Amino acid sequence: MIIKSTPIKIEGVAATISQNIVPVEEYCEGLASPKKLRRIIKETGFESLSISDNETCTSDMCFQAAENLFNNGGFNKDDIKSLIFISQTPDYSLPATAYILQDKLKLNKNLVAFDISIGCQGFVYGLYVAAGMLTSISGGGATIS
Repeated sequence: MIIKSTPIKIEGVAATISQNIVPVEEYCEGLASPKKLRRIIKETGFESLSISDNETCTSDMCFQAAENLFNNGGFNKDDIKSLIFISQTPDYSLPATAYILQDKLKLNKNLVAFDISIGCQGFVYGLYVAAGMLTSISGGGATIS
């Protein structure tokens, strides 16, 4: 593992979910028997899902979370040097959703921005990629926000 002893620090995390909360049994009705759905709910711990409307893009949710970090977390947009967008549901195939976020957030045009299309393990892979980039740029300790 290349980041084993690299001192990386996470300074901020933000998330946004839709206010449209739908019970799993309602959302999955007809996909499995009620008994099987109850078992899935018990085993996963998910009783409901946050489902965005058809007008909301993934970048809209990310924008809200990022703005929360900038407005309430004390982060300065001018300090951002890279933007890695990780999702299994990008807004479009092209252009990269990272570019859309870069523009919406009014970030510096000279930063590194790219997408990683991946599923459930995306957060861990994103940390790994960010830590590797920061390590190679800074030559050691770095910060992820």
